Amino acid sequence: MRAVRTVRTVQGPTDHVVVVGAGLAGLCTALHLLGAGRRVTVVERGSHPGGRAGRLDLAGYTVDTGPTVLTMPELLDEALAAVGEKLADRLELVRLDPAYRTTFADGSSIAVHTDPDAMEAEVRAVCGPASAQGYRELREWLTALYRTEIDTFIGSNLDSPLSLLGPDLARLAALGGFGRLGPRIVASDHELAATRDVFSAYFEGDDHTLNLPVDLSLVRSDFRRTTLQTLRSGVHAGDIVTYGTLAQRIGHPKAARAVGSACATNPVPIIVPCHRVVPGSGGVGSYGGGPARKRQLLAHEGART
Repeated sequence: MRAVRTVRTVQGPTDHVVVVGAGLAGLCTALHLLGAGRRVTVVERGSHPGGRAGRLDLAGYTVDTGPTVLTMPELLDEALAAVGEKLADRLELVRLDPAYRTTFADGSSIAVHTDPDAMEAEVRAVCGPASAQGYRELREWLTALYRTEIDTFIGSNLDSPLSLLGPDLARLAALGGFGRLGPRIVASDHELAATRDVFSAYFEGDDHTLNLPVDLSLVRSDFRRTTLQTLRSGVHAGDIVTYGTLAQRIGHPKAARAVGSACATNPVPIIVPCHRVVPGSGGVGSYGGGPARKRQLLAHEGART
């Protein structure tokens, strides 16, 4: 039995509609409403339309607030077509190839292409044939998910959870759309080999330096970033330091608690050795993996607690 979807209607007159916000979504909504014969008023608190794709006028300079890359221009073309216009008549789009280039902490980089064959070739050149095959399989799976989701779940009115029921929900579940993404990603042995070797040497007791490139640029604050950088460069295997001492080393002697918060939010434990930081009052203190794991790591490194 096929579920029948009903669209909730607005009670009262709908000949004049007010759209709040002149971002891309608001402007597209206004165009579709105009195409449907409604009178539309768009209100926007900023001085320019566009929302996140707007602009700022600063000291004689015009600054894009982004995005400057449109990944789905067909949605804008569809909205303009509702009022008999074409995107190409109003906006010149320049195809970027590659779309952008990603650079990693170890200095390696990969160019990101929208063309699947070009992207597969790039992955093969940088990461090897196994990763290229994994990329192709991942892309095919994500394409199947997109085709299942776009009309039924993304491009439709959903007035209640019951609106989700239907054959496409079963198809989405069968595709694994409600599972975790991680198992679908094929790890590149080429990229992970160095990391695996360093950790093997660490846990086998051959080398405790954990000399791996680490990018801390996404750490939330300068204080936390400085704390983690100082910890990594200045507290070596076999050593321990108190939160207060580490605070002194970074020039904030009264910030022991803040140092503790920086350690608690450390994105790369062990590599940035927050397990080597202990309370001045004694004991090992807290640790994301638990106090027992912290003691185990310190004992493995030969530290005295």
